[in-house]
Amino acid sequence: MTRGSERAAVVPGIDLVKPVLALLVIWIHTAPLARIAPTVNTYVTAGAARLAVPLYLAISGYLLFRRPNPPVRRQLRRVLELYLIWLVLYLPVIVPDQLSEGLQGPVHLVRLILTGGMTHLWYLPSVIIGIVVVSAGLRVTTPGRLLVALACLSAVGTLAYGAMGTGALSDGGGQGVVVHLLAGLDELSLAPRDGIFTGACYVAVGAWVGRTGGWRPRTAVAVATTGWIAMLAEAALRRRADFGSDLADPVSTCYLSALVLVPALLCLLVARTLPAPLPGQVMARHTGSLVYFVHYGVLLALGADLAHSAGPIRSVLVVLISFGLSATLVRASRVRGLALLKRLY
Repeated sequence: MTRGSERAAVVPGIDLVKPVLALLVIWIHTAPLARIAPTVNTYVTAGAARLAVPLYLAISGYLLFRRPNPPVRRQLRRVLELYLIWLVLYLPVIVPDQLSEGLQGPVHLVRLILTGGMTHLWYLPSVIIGIVVVSAGLRVTTPGRLLVALACLSAVGTLAYGAMGTGALSDGGGQGVVVHLLAGLDELSLAPRDGIFTGACYVAVGAWVGRTGGWRPRTAVAVATTGWIAMLAEAALRRRADFGSDLADPVSTCYLSALVLVPALLCLLVARTLPAPLPGQVMARHTGSLVYFVHYGVLLALGADLAHSAGPIRSVLVVLISFGLSATLVRASRVRGLALLKRLY
């Protein structure tokens, strides 16, 4: 979600999909149909909206690691700078939330650093973890092998947390050790949603597509179609089996099918390149990135929160205000003297 190279500007699929991904993130956070059509809301969330952040991560990995000599340190500094800026801007929200929980020592501090006070800012530490893991992995193995290894880790993590959440793992013997390990990782916010299980895996997806080209378009379409059908079937089966049945819980959503669906979608997004950007392409790239950060403040300003449905009307208002404000800030950043606004995205 940071600024890519000039070469990245001629991949229209990546830039034009970013506003769509931002809309999907807003869907997750506002749950517009949760009160009036909860089943529809659940399946849109599980079958589409939950793909937004994995695709953001995969795009970041693609833009960075497709280069022969990726500027890893520079990118890490940029993402860290972005995280610190938004962490400061959201302090009026973060501090009251943290004080209401009470200070819990070093573990609480680590969790705060890795999640931005349990806000949507967890994405940026996840990018940092993913870049570090993938960069180290590419030094010792191929992109394909690294992706397989990290995908297996992600799948095992998702299944393990689902089993723990439903009580399928006991608290004694060898399983007790696993439960305590998983609980500790969750306490440090390294669970599948925002740690090595998700971040590194999908950054590796981007590295694999960037370095090898991924699947051909026909193959990618077939894989994506199969993956989407499997994702919806997986959601239905999980609810019936009561295994990770709460699809609103990030750990319990359908990340297993996403492991093949996200690579296929990324292959399709980068399949076409152009000699020059399309009209509005650069604006879409920047606005789609900025909306991710801006919308949370808009949501709170309208009296909504992440724990409850904002309803259809407020959800539409969040979308309109967030995109309008983001587009205004992007345009303003082009004015001489206001270039510092580019640091926001």
